Amino acid sequence: MRRRGVGTQVVHSSITRRTEIGSLWDDLSQNGRHPTTDVLVYETLEPSAQLAEQLGVDIDRPVLHLRRLRSADGEPLALMENHLIEAPPVHRAELEERGLYDLLRERGTNMRVARQFVSAREASEEEARLLHVRAGNATLVLDRTAYDHSGRVVEVATTLYRPDRYRIGFTAVER
Repeated sequence: MRRRGVGTQVVHSSITRRTEIGSLWDDLSQNGRHPTTDVLVYETLEPSAQLAEQLGVDIDRPVLHLRRLRSADGEPLALMENHLIEAPPVHRAELEERGLYDLLRERGTNMRVARQFVSAREASEEEARLLHVRAGNATLVLDRTAYDHSGRVVEVATTLYRPDRYRIGFTAVER
């Protein structure tokens, strides 16, 4: 942006995310941005008691744990942590090239309903380093439990967003 008496400045627009079930990858692509993903964690683990309860599985049932850093045009926007059950195999290399929900849909797993909570919290030292913000800066947090068409939990996820580059939109409807 050019302003008289100020000069030329690079202005970063915010990405707005609607509160429907969808993929950040798709949102970025549809807004003309170039999304990339760094897969930080890709592992199968036995869930904690709390996570097993959230997923509706026995504590000894392995779940897929993913932690990914999503960027747009080279700038970090979100740190995503997902725990999935009974999902068809999704390979690490695929997650670097495409969105998770797109890969799951391709394999026959569709998210139909999600319960989501939005909050804010300070970024830890590691989160701040990954998101290119200062430790202690506020982040937007979206906690999600997603269900398939039969009402079975497919995913429990937490995503941290940079609030200076991201906003979450809601549509309210009269009852």
